[in-house]
Amino acid sequence: MHHWGEIIVDSELLPKLMVLRSETVPLLKKIEFRDVKRQSLIDELTPVLASLGSLSEIVWENRFPDNLADVRWLNLRSFTIHQTIFTDKCLFFVHRCPRIEEISLHKYKSHASRTRLPRRVALPYLHTLYVETCEESSDTGQLLDRLVLPSLRKLDISPPLDDNALRRLGDRSSCNLIHLGMIDNISEDTTIVKEDPPSYLEAPCVQTIRSLHIGPLVVDAFFHHLTWKCNTELGNHYLPHLKELSVRAAYTTDGVASQMVASRWGTKEEVNQPASLTSVKLDLVYVGSRRTAVRVGITGRHYHNQDQKVLSELEAAGLVLQLYCCTLERLDSDRLVEGAVGRTVFYTPGGIQYSSVLEY
Repeated sequence: MHHWGEIIVDSELLPKLMVLRSETVPLLKKIEFRDVKRQSLIDELTPVLASLGSLSEIVWENRFPDNLADVRWLNLRSFTIHQTIFTDKCLFFVHRCPRIEEISLHKYKSHASRTRLPRRVALPYLHTLYVETCEESSDTGQLLDRLVLPSLRKLDISPPLDDNALRRLGDRSSCNLIHLGMIDNISEDTTIVKEDPPSYLEAPCVQTIRSLHIGPLVVDAFFHHLTWKCNTELGNHYLPHLKELSVRAAYTTDGVASQMVASRWGTKEEVNQPASLTSVKLDLVYVGSRRTAVRVGITGRHYHNQDQKVLSELEAAGLVLQLYCCTLERLDSDRLVEGAVGRTVFYTPGGIQYSSVLEY
C-alpha cells in the first residue's frame, strides 16, 4: 500500500480499502472504481476517501456514493462519473469540493422545472468541464445556470436547450475559453440548421477559443457564419483565434465548407485577420434524397468535388486535414440524423482510399 500511486478497485478489493489512512498511502493520487456491486460499501468508503491527503482524482464507473455531499473533499482536484447523476446531487457534491479543477459527467440528467436547486455554486479553480446528457430531453443549461466558473478554459457539453445559457455563464463568470466542444445529440432541437448564428457563437467568452468541435449536424449557414470576411465585406468576425476545427456531420452545398476554411488559412492574426487554421476535420454529407436536401436547405446534388479540390490544395500547403464524405441515399426516420444509412468515402489528395458502410 505504501507505494500505491494509482489503483483500480473492483468488488473484491473494495472491503480492503476501509483501513486506508493518509500515512499508509502517502503516494496515492488516483482511484478508479470498476465493476463494484455493493452500494453500501461504496457509501461507507466515502469518509475514508475524503480524508486521504494525497488522493486528488477519482473515477466512478458503474456506481458512485449516495453520500457524496455529506463530507468535504478538500484535496479532490478531478472526478469522473459514468452513471446517471441529477443536477441537485451534482451541485451539492461540487459545493463540497473547494479545490476541484476537472469534472466529467457522462450521464447527466436535469430535473423538472419544479425541483428546488441551489441558486449558485462558485468553483474558482475549475478549468475543465465535460457534461454529456443521458437523454435528449435533459438540459445542460440547468447546470450551467447555477455555476460560477471564473477559471473555466475547456468546455465539452451536450448543447443546452437554450442557446443563451453559455453566454450567461460567461457573463456571470468572466471566463475565457480556449476550447469548446458541442457533444453530439440526436435531438432535432439541437441541430444547427437556423440562419441566425447560435447565441453561443456570439458569446464573448467563446471569442477566445482556439479549438472548436461540433457534434450536432450543421448546414450551410453555420459555415457562412464562420467564413472570415475581408475588409470590404459586411459581416461579423466570429472566433478570431480559432486554429483547430472539427465538424462531425455537415449537410452543405459543395464549396461552402472549403470556402470557410480557405478564408481562415495563411492569415497572421493581425488587425482584421484571424489566426490561421492549422487542423481541420470535416464530415461532409452528400444527400441523395431530394426531399431530405430540401429539408436542410440544399438545392441540387452535391458530391463535394469543389470542397475536395480546395481542401486538398490547402493540405498540400500544410493544413492538417481529415476529410470524410458520406453519401446518404435515404433517411429512415423523420429526424435529420437518426436512421441514416450510406457509404463513407475517405478523400485524400491522391483520391479515394477507403470506403465503408456508415450508419448513424
